[in-house]
Amino acid sequence: MQGGNTLTNQHRDALKELGLYVEKKTVLYSWKHTGNIFAYLSGLDIKIIQKMNSTSL
Repeated sequence: MQGGNTLTNQHRDALKELGLYVEKKTVLYSWKHTGNIFAYLSGLDIKIIQKMNSTSL
């Protein structure tokens, strides 16, 4: 099981490696929304997306 911020931390680290992350200026919340839209449009069941976004994983 992963902690609540594990994927966020991995994403932040990847952006840092690419030079696309600016401390205290880059907001990752919008990426969550975009990822959810792409997952849904790709055919992932909405209930699975909801569970993935739940803090009670």
